[in-house]
Parts: sequence; C-alpha cells; structure tokens
Amino acid sequence: MDSLNSVFTKFLKRYLGVPYRTNNSITHFITHTQPLSTILQNLYHQAFSSLTFPSCLNGLQLSQSIITPEHYDPLPLIPSFFWRSKYPGFLPLYSKSRSLLCHELFDLNHPNYCTNTDFHSAPGDDCICVDCDDLATAYHQYFCSEKQ
Repeated sequence: MDSLNSVFTKFLKRYLGVPYRTNNSITHFITHTQPLSTILQNLYHQAFSSLTFPSCLNGLQLSQSIITPEHYDPLPLIPSFFWRSKYPGFLPLYSKSRSLLCHELFDLNHPNYCTNTDFHSAPGDDCICVDCDDLATAYHQYFCSEKQ
C-alpha cells in the first residue's frame, strides 16, 4: 500500500511541477486528494455494501475484510509555516502558472535568497537573507525588509 501511495503522490507532484522531496500533506491538501490506499479502501466498503444477491442465496452472507474505512485529514501533518503562504484555494489550469504558484507554496524559492549554499530542504538557523542579512525563514521573500 505504501508503494501505491508513493506512485500516486509522485504523479501529483509531477502534475504540480514540484520535486518529489516536497511535503506530501501539502500536496494532498492543495489538490483536494488523499492517499490512494485510503481512496481504494473507502471505495471497497461502498461497493461491498451495494451488492445484491439472487433470492436463492437468501440468508447467506459474504465475509469482508476487517479493514474499516479511513478518514484522511492532512491538516495536522501540514507544517505551520505553510499557513503564511499565499494559497488562493485553487490551482491554475495552465501548467506554467501552476508550477510557479506551487514553487511559492512549497517555498522552493528559498535558495534564491539564502546565503547557505549547502542543500537543505527547510530553512534553518544558518540561513541568512542575501538582501537584508536577517534570518531567512520560510516565505522570507514576503517579509524581507529590503524587498518592500
């Protein structure tokens, strides 16, 4: 199931135009989806409950797996810095616009204003802004005193 979820999430990230290392919870939140295993488990329970049998099988019951339907809530897994982004509530249809928006939402522009040239997936204490010499936090380009 993890492999199935991974393939689906990679497809979503390819659609968004973001690297595979980006946050899965944010990906599912902005695309209004959930992991594929959750979708399939919920569809399984809906399909199983809608089966009808001929009268000659009256009284017989099919056994179903013990797996209960899941509810996926990405909100607790989303990093708190995401809520400072400029998410409009929808994604553009045009792929270039969608990719540009997602680069802002996932804060993938961080290397453009960070003096730390080593690879890092999230801003740290050693990230300093090239423009204002302050700490380059997530979405710093929105709050940078030199850019305003």
